[in-house]
Amino acid sequence: MTKLSRAVVVHEDEHAMSVVVRLAAAQDLRLDDFCRHLGIDLPGVSGGRDEAVRELAYLANVDFSALRHRSLIRHDGFYAIGDERLLAGNLTRYPARYCPHCLAEDRAHGTGRLKSRPYGRVSWLVSFVSTCAVHEVSLLDVDTKALELSRICSQFSVSEFDACSDPKMAPRAEFTEFERYVCSRLVGGRSKQGSFLDKLPLHVAGSLCELVGAVLTHGRPRGKTGDDFAAMRQVGFRLLHRSGAPLKEFLRELAVEKGSKSKASTAKTLHRQIHRELKSGLKHPDFDRVREMFREVSIEELPLGPGDDVFGPIEARRFHSLWTAYKEFGIAPFRLGKMLEAGGIISSYDIRLPPSATIVPEHVMISFIERKRASFDIMQARQFLGVTDAVFERLLALKLLGPLSHSSQPRAAGPLYDPQDAQSLLLRLRGDATRTPAPDAFVDILEVRAAAGCTLAEVLDLLMSSTLTRVYFDESRQGLLSILVDPQEVREIVGKRSPNIVRVEFAHPTIGSIAIRDIWRLVDEGHLTKVDVPHHINGKPWSVLTAWSVELFEERYASLAKLAPRLFTDARLLRRELEAEGVAPFLNNPRPERALYEVAAVARLELGMALR
Repeated sequence: MTKLSRAVVVHEDEHAMSVVVRLAAAQDLRLDDFCRHLGIDLPGVSGGRDEAVRELAYLANVDFSALRHRSLIRHDGFYAIGDERLLAGNLTRYPARYCPHCLAEDRAHGTGRLKSRPYGRVSWLVSFVSTCAVHEVSLLDVDTKALELSRICSQFSVSEFDACSDPKMAPRAEFTEFERYVCSRLVGGRSKQGSFLDKLPLHVAGSLCELVGAVLTHGRPRGKTGDDFAAMRQVGFRLLHRSGAPLKEFLRELAVEKGSKSKASTAKTLHRQIHRELKSGLKHPDFDRVREMFREVSIEELPLGPGDDVFGPIEARRFHSLWTAYKEFGIAPFRLGKMLEAGGIISSYDIRLPPSATIVPEHVMISFIERKRASFDIMQARQFLGVTDAVFERLLALKLLGPLSHSSQPRAAGPLYDPQDAQSLLLRLRGDATRTPAPDAFVDILEVRAAAGCTLAEVLDLLMSSTLTRVYFDESRQGLLSILVDPQEVREIVGKRSPNIVRVEFAHPTIGSIAIRDIWRLVDEGHLTKVDVPHHINGKPWSVLTAWSVELFEERYASLAKLAPRLFTDARLLRRELEAEGVAPFLNNPRPERALYEVAAVARLELGMALR
C-alpha cells in the first residue's frame, strides 16, 4: 500500500473515523468505494483494531500511537478512547453530533479540497459532552430522517448536509466544568492529586454525576427528554469532584429520609429506584465500588437484616422497624407502636405512617420485647412484692413503680410491669439490712405503720434515705414483708417531725362519701385515730385525723364504686353477688355504690381473688 497523493492535515483532536472520511473526500470518492479500492478495513477502524488503524496512519502519514490514542477502541463489553473506558451508551457514533460553527471555520480556514476540510472532534463522540468548548453553543444532532445516514457518515460536506448546518441553528449554551473535565480526561488530563472521580473509569464518573444531578434537580435517578442534562451533570459534578465522602453522605441522606416520618413514602421510592438503577441500569462491574458504598450506608441506616439482600445477603441487623419486628416477633405494628410509645422508647406514634417509617435500634427493640415477654401482670407484680391491691396502688401513686407497657393481648385487663424495676425497688429498700434473725419486737414495713404511727410514704423514705439504723432482712418472707424494722426507732424519728394529719372535712375523697358524724363514730370505735393540734389561725386545740390511720382505713375498707373496677365488674352486680355470699356492708349508704365493705371479707370469696 502506497501513500496517497492527496493527503489531509490530521488535527490533534481528530478521531480515526474522521480521518478516513476526509481521505475519501480528498480523493473525490465515496467512503465505501474508497475503502474497497484500497482494502481499508472500515469496521476495523471503527472498532479500533490495531492493524486497521496502523494502515490508516500510514495512508494519512501520521504517527500510529497518536492516532490510536484518539481512536475509539472496542474491547469486551466496553470502549476506550486513550486511557478512558466508556460504555456503548456513553457514545454517539460519528457524526451524530456536531458544532456548525466549527464546521464553518473548518471550511473557511482549512487546507485541501473543500469537502475534506471539516473534521470530527473526539469530544463529539462522547454523550457526556453536549456543548462546544470553543463557541459555547449546543452540539446539534444530525436529522437522520431527512438525510441518508450512509451519505452523512461518508463526509460532512455533502450538499444536503451543508443546507442543514446553519450556525444560527445552534442555541447558546454554557460549557460546564463537568464537560471541561471530560474533555481533559479524553486527552489524558487526569488530576495528579487523584480525586474521587479520577480514580473511577470515565463512564462511571459521568454516570454518577448524571444520577446525583438528576436526583438533586428532579427527584429521580434518570433524566427525561427535555431535561437539561448538562446542568444535571454539573450539579452532580460539583458535589462529587473532590472526594467520595459527598457521594456516601448523599446515599446516607436518602437512606435516612427513607426512614423519616415526614418523607418516608417519597424517599423509600427514590432509594428503591437508585437500588434498581445500580442493579440493572448501571450493572457493569466498574460500578461495584458504588454498590459497596450503597450497601454500607443502607445497612447502617435502614432496618435491614437476615433475609434482606442489598447487592448480597445481609448477615446482621442494626435497626428494627415496626414491620420487621412484626415479622420476627409476631406483634402487630399498631400495637407495638403504642407499646413503644407507652414505654418511652419513641416520643410519639402516628398510626397514619407506614410500619417501616418507625425505626428503633435493634438492641433496644430486642431488650424491650424481652422485657415485655418476661414482664409481670398486676397479679404477678403484687405477688412478687407481697402486697395487697391497695398497697400496690399506693406504690404506683408514689411513683416507686411504673408500668412497662400495656399488654399486647387485645383483651388484657391491665398493664405490664418490669421484674427488674420491682427487684430494684426491693434492693433500694433493703439497703444494707442485716440478714441475721430479727428481734421479736421488729415488724415488717407494712405493720410498722400502725405500730409506729406513720404512713407508708414515711417509712419508705426512712429506708431509702438510710435514716433507720436497725433494719433486718428475712429471706423466708416475700417482697416488702421481708424487710423488718424497729417500731420504736421509727416512732422516735417520726415523732420529731410535724404531725402528718388529714382534716376531717378533707377525708371524704380518701375514705369515701361518709358523713362527718359517721367519721367521728369510726374514731370512737377505733377504726380511725384523731389527734389534737393547735389551729392554724387561732391556736386553739383542733381535732384532726392522723394520716396513717386514714391510709390503713382506706386499705381495709372500700366502696362498691372502688371495688367493682378492681374486680372487673359492675357495682350493682357486685352488690348482688356479695348479698348472695352473705357479705354485708361495713357502713351502709343510701346510694348502694357508696356503701363501704371490708376488703378482706370480699377478698376471701372466689370473686375477690384480684384483691388478695
